[in-house]
Order: sequence, then C-alpha cells, then structure tokens
Amino acid sequence: MEFNNMEKLGILKTLLKEKYTAENIMRERCLKFTLWILGYLMGFFWLLLTSKYNFGLFTKILLTLIVILTGYISFHFIHSIETGFKVNRKLIIKIEDLLNLYSKNTFIEGESLYPKDYKKSIKKSTSFFISLYLPLIFIHIILMLTIWRELLTKSTKSFL
Repeated sequence: MEFNNMEKLGILKTLLKEKYTAENIMRERCLKFTLWILGYLMGFFWLLLTSKYNFGLFTKILLTLIVILTGYISFHFIHSIETGFKVNRKLIIKIEDLLNLYSKNTFIEGESLYPKDYKKSIKKSTSFFISLYLPLIFIHIILMLTIWRELLTKSTKSFL
C-alpha cells in the first residue's frame, strides 16, 4: 500500500497527537498514584508517631516488611510507567523529526521551531519521574526511622 505525501503527513500528525495524549495520561497516572501512596504513608506515619503502644520486635519487623513491600510495589509501578513513557518519548521525537520540527528554516526563518535540546529530553536528570521517586524515598526512610526510633535512641545514648 502506497501513501502520498499528504496522507503520510496526516498519519504523522494523528500519531503525534495520540502520543502526546498518552504521555500526559502516563504523567497524570503516576502523579495520582504517588499522591495516593504518600497520603497513605503519611497517615501510617501519623499513627506510628501518636501511638502510645510500645511495639515489640515482631511488630516492628512486620511494620518494616509492610513499608518495604509498599516501597517495592510503588517503585515498580512508577518504573513500569516510566519505561513506557521513555518508549513513547522516543517515538514522539522520531515523529517530530520527520515533521522537520528540529530543522532550521522549516517554520521560522533562520531557526528551528523546536530547540535541538528537546531531542535529548529522555536523558534529563530533572525528569518528572525523579520528582516522584524522591518524596517516596524520603517518606520510606522517615517511616523506617520512626518504626525503629527506640532502638536508634538507645544506641545513640549509649554511644554518647
């Protein structure tokens, strides 16, 4: 099956719109999930902090396992979406390149519509996903320290 240039352009424009939509849905899904997990963990933290109960070793181990399992599931879920996001982003860049959005003089005299740096957006260290991982790591560390705080305070006092 052969396509003329106008049909190819139409297909590329449709694909690009679809990929942009998918990218936004992936971001939104991860953000909602992360906010939900952070809320759950903050509630868990508040219960631990205000509890008058002195947890025994078995309970502390069980709570630690719950925190570790929650962390594993959260990171696995976000990482799975991040992997799909990167594949989608590569396709977006390929389509944008085919549409000459990075080429000079296509749309604007003497410059390109998109900067060349947009092609490198997959490898950015300021990724959207890093902004999701960091608060999750922080709250998991805080929870672990809270669960084991009595042991940590005793060992610190004996050290001093």
